[in-house]
Amino acid sequence: MNERMIADELRQKLYMAAINCPHTITDKKIQLSFDSSKPGGNALNQLSLRLEAAAKEVLAAYSKTPEAA
Repeated sequence: MNERMIADELRQKLYMAAINCPHTITDKKIQLSFDSSKPGGNALNQLSLRLEAAAKEVLAAYSKTPEAA
């Protein structure tokens, strides 16, 4: 697995984590909304937690590959 493929997968996971947050989109802005059923004190903190989890998932997957050893 080369760096480009890892970067592409990481980008995709981060993108999906961000758009899976409650949000609204207009032609002028994207607004994240707080989800009281999820951990985090506000919408920005929830986004941070989602992005961190997505990044850890990709990094963990690649740290277990033979190329990473």
